[in-house]
Amino acid sequence: MRGMASRLFSLFLLLFFLSACNEAEQKELEAVSPVLPKPKASGFEVQGHRGERGLAPENSISGFLMALDEGVDVLEMDVVITKDEQVILSHEPWISAEICLDEDGKELPSDALAMVQHNIYQMTLEEVQSFDCGSKPHPRFPTQAKFPVAKPTLSALIDSVKAYCAANERALPGFNIELKHKSMSEDLYHPSAERFAELVLGITVVKGIDEQCTYQSFSLPQLKALHQVHPKNLVLLNEADTPLYVLCDSLGFIPEVYSPNYNLLTSSDMKFARAQNMRIIPWTVNSVEDMERLYNQGVDGIITDYPNRLLDLLKGVR
Repeated sequence: MRGMASRLFSLFLLLFFLSACNEAEQKELEAVSPVLPKPKASGFEVQGHRGERGLAPENSISGFLMALDEGVDVLEMDVVITKDEQVILSHEPWISAEICLDEDGKELPSDALAMVQHNIYQMTLEEVQSFDCGSKPHPRFPTQAKFPVAKPTLSALIDSVKAYCAANERALPGFNIELKHKSMSEDLYHPSAERFAELVLGITVVKGIDEQCTYQSFSLPQLKALHQVHPKNLVLLNEADTPLYVLCDSLGFIPEVYSPNYNLLTSSDMKFARAQNMRIIPWTVNSVEDMERLYNQGVDGIITDYPNRLLDLLKGVR
């Protein structure tokens, strides 16, 4: 019995020591990390960047439906405007030589020439959709599936997503729509910020998905124009090291969401966002290590080219 009592006492001391060490380690982590509430996994947003660009052609209907199959919460996309004022999905306001082939299936000379020769704002929808933007191997995404893709209209995407959700008996996802606006290129690569907002909202409102939408932009003039007619569900994108409070001061209002390059997210910006009740959803996070780190720091969602990786990571907490 004495031997048993001695062993139990030793085990108690070991457990006490381990508990004390874990508590000390936790205090040390808290001392160097921002004190922020960890989001509930059930409210954490998984956003598929341009659909799921790591696995399917970007901004394609097929890619967005594949992302829905994975189980994303939000479809993140870019929109530009054609000569005949059609809202289409495209990251660049021109036909990119990196991802597109011409109407004969041949390579485009270069993006520098494409910016001039294939400016989408100077092309009709029919002309834009003659290019194949899904068959060319992507140099940065070797696992991306390849098949012919024409740049779709926002309307066509919405209709396809609605049909998919009805057939699969699931609720509509969120739509995070980036308006590709720059002040210096108004009337050259896109309309004015006011007209851009009018064209996009004219589709989302008529299609009945406005409540599922957020509208994002790097352009402060574009966000201001959106705010004038639609003062909710706005997302401030940031790819510079300008502090968040400075950007919000320039805007003159507080957007609902702050969405920076994940490498530029600072603890001070996070604290400011929390104080203003802004959600924080960084982009574009592709490594599992970065996903886990950002989740533990308390962000509200992540935009990724590989939503499958993020969803696998979250399985243990959702």
